[in-house]
Amino acid sequence: MIVMKTTWIKPILILSALLGALWFLPSDFIKTEYVFNPQKVALIIFSLALIQVLSSFLITKLDSKSGARLSGFLGGLISSTATTLLVARQSKIAGAKEDPVAMVILLASIVGMLLEILMIIIVGSQALHFSLFLLFLGPILLTEAVIFFLVRQLKSKGLKIAPQKFEVLPLLKLTVFIVAILAVSKFFQDYFGRQGLILLTFFTSLFEIHGSVAANLEMFAADLIDIHLLALLLTLSIIASSFSKLILLWTIGRSSLALLFTKYFVALIVAVLLSWLSFFMFHEL
Repeated sequence: MIVMKTTWIKPILILSALLGALWFLPSDFIKTEYVFNPQKVALIIFSLALIQVLSSFLITKLDSKSGARLSGFLGGLISSTATTLLVARQSKIAGAKEDPVAMVILLASIVGMLLEILMIIIVGSQALHFSLFLLFLGPILLTEAVIFFLVRQLKSKGLKIAPQKFEVLPLLKLTVFIVAILAVSKFFQDYFGRQGLILLTFFTSLFEIHGSVAANLEMFAADLIDIHLLALLLTLSIIASSFSKLILLWTIGRSSLALLFTKYFVALIVAVLLSWLSFFMFHEL
């Protein structure tokens, strides 16, 4: 019991500090070379920290009977990239027979990531535009359908991701990343226009989708980009983040698992584009 209390004291203190900071940080935009709303960014960081703390706690409670789907989903809430890295490494040892289980974990982590991005949109938006949810409808439905199909065929449940601890440093890095991307995004928009912002969003989302989405929401809230461009940037973020996972699987994972994920990735591209098209048609009506 003493060990558990000590383990969770730091996360509780961090959450308390972030919650306290929300009361003191200004809620208006700071306009210098770029736009920045300290309270909104702090609220996003707090929400992510809360989800990650709860997920870290729940994942330590999973027993051997817990499904790959749940462990993958919780792993995705903590870090979908870290979950992909763990699964890719374990797939080399587990063998081809564990590929369906590994795919369930990977896809469940992507669902966790997408729902986390939706939370960022809800928390980080000045005025919530529900039409943005259409962008996530196709990817989530597709991923859930593939998971359902795979789960029905599972014969083995041997592969399991290791518990991931809550860490403060990634949150600090994310905060710096958001502020830095805001500055760079404003620069790219001013000097390279729409194309520059599109390229920047794609490349930053390869490494950190949460920071990229948060930065673009800040720009939208400050009326620097319109909702159509925001929708395009969110679509590119989903594609880029999934593409980075594909690269990880091909470079350090088992080729048979990477091939399975490639097939899913192609279907995901179609689902994402259809979702973006539905968003576009909704605003044209």
